[in-house]
Amino acid sequence: MASKEEEKVTVGPVGGQETTAPEHPEAENGPSDTVNDSQDAVNESAGGLKRRLTNGSTNHYDREMAILKEELVQEKELRLAYEEKVTSLEEEIEELNTQLQERDEYWRAEYEHQHEQERTDVQRQLNTVTEEARSHRQEAANLQRQLSELKKSVSASTRPSTHVSDTTFREEFGLLQHEIQNWVVQNFRRVKIEVSSEELCSRLEKATDEKLFQRLQPLYKDFDASVKLPTLQATVTCFLMEVFDEPYLFGLHGQVEWADRSKQAAEALLSVLHPAAYNRCRAVTFDALRQSESVKGLAEKSSQEIAERVNTCLVTLTEVEESETRSASLKSIMKRAIDLAHLIRVQQAKYEVVMPSPGARFDSSSMDDVFEESEADEDRKIRFATFPALVKITDQEGISMDSTSIVVKAKVACVNGDT
Repeated sequence: MASKEEEKVTVGPVGGQETTAPEHPEAENGPSDTVNDSQDAVNESAGGLKRRLTNGSTNHYDREMAILKEELVQEKELRLAYEEKVTSLEEEIEELNTQLQERDEYWRAEYEHQHEQERTDVQRQLNTVTEEARSHRQEAANLQRQLSELKKSVSASTRPSTHVSDTTFREEFGLLQHEIQNWVVQNFRRVKIEVSSEELCSRLEKATDEKLFQRLQPLYKDFDASVKLPTLQATVTCFLMEVFDEPYLFGLHGQVEWADRSKQAAEALLSVLHPAAYNRCRAVTFDALRQSESVKGLAEKSSQEIAERVNTCLVTLTEVEESETRSASLKSIMKRAIDLAHLIRVQQAKYEVVMPSPGARFDSSSMDDVFEESEADEDRKIRFATFPALVKITDQEGISMDSTSIVVKAKVACVNGDT
């Protein structure tokens, strides 16, 4: 069998290597030795393979562990970095919120300050406009008064007598009423009267004489605060009635000796002369007196005295503070009323100034209701009068006593008849 090609025996791969057994070992060592040697070789190869596998797995595990540890360290570092980033962002957000809140508070305060400033400016402008409007109204009233005085001056310079038409008296009385009403509104519209009627009557009694108290008491015994301004206007008018009720020239009685003698002479002439002749004589005499400097001075003094009395009465009733401006404007009104009363007395025609009494029936032919009630409601009583009527009781020349006409209607405040 030596010539025959030796057969190769291949043992399966161990550890990735092939082991080739000697061909026909029995040819050299015999069958028994050959088998033993082959078994030993196989065992040796398997042990080496096991050692190699064990060493390879351990190395692979170590490498994997090293990689995982490195990844773990990286993840920890990344987590710490993210946590620091989150903390930084939270702090930044908190700072931004704080800045935003501070900015909101700043702009809110700035807006409120600007709004308050604008409101103050608007209020100041409103007060300025209101004051200008009041000044313009006063200026318009002064211009109207000057125009009326100019008309009287022109009328007096172009006529041989002191004759004044009913239209002129109507204008003069309307202007006087308007001035009194404006004066009361401007000075007492904000005044609150919150005391009882008994207290008002007590104050009134202390501030007036007995005669005037009897005239004014009906205005305040059932005082109604809703008609405060008309009531105060009626109070001023009651004082004016002393001026208009004087049958001669107001302000002369008791001032100078010759004034009392002139009054006595006029009364004596009334018993001697015919009414028409007496009216002509009265008109000429009184006109000459009123144009004298002496009478003008007495009229000025009388206007000051009656203005002080009116002001004292209203201050006592309302408890407002004294005001020089209010007193000066009231004196001007009283002077105008005295001049108007004097102008009435120098007319040949005879006039009467009539103040309707509280409780009298309303008469639409001689009265106007300041509350503008329905004209159909004639069953009304007068609560009080705010301005008197001017009645002409003779003709223009003062001859006929049968000619009576209403030149100016009285202004009254009424209540319903069933009240």
